[in-house]
Amino acid sequence: LRGKDERIEQREASLRAERVAMEQLREELERLDEQNRTTEETEEKLEAAKRQIEDMDEKLRGKDERIEQREASLRAERVAMEQLREELERLDEQNRTTEETEEKLEAAKRQIEDMDEKLRGKDER
Repeated sequence: LRGKDERIEQREASLRAERVAMEQLREELERLDEQNRTTEETEEKLEAAKRQIEDMDEKLRGKDERIEQREASLRAERVAMEQLREELERLDEQNRTTEETEEKLEAAKRQIEDMDEKLRGKDER
């Protein structure tokens, strides 16, 4: 009987040890399960952040393109304005020259009228 009792005690001790080991494995499994769930949540957050960054990057690229287009438009306007300024200066010079020519013509016309009047005066004598 003693041998049977010892074997029974050994089996019970072995079963208790297996239960303890199984409980430890269950706890480890739960810990790893929780760790896995946390990792998955972190991955989802990282993916969401990555999409946000990509969206922001896309918006910034769009803004950059609009800024570049606006800058090109401003450069073109500046060139057109400079061309208009040059044309204005040319026309201004042309106008001044025309006014000088008109003044000379007026002076010549007065001279002719004066000479004509003098000649008429001489003709009458």
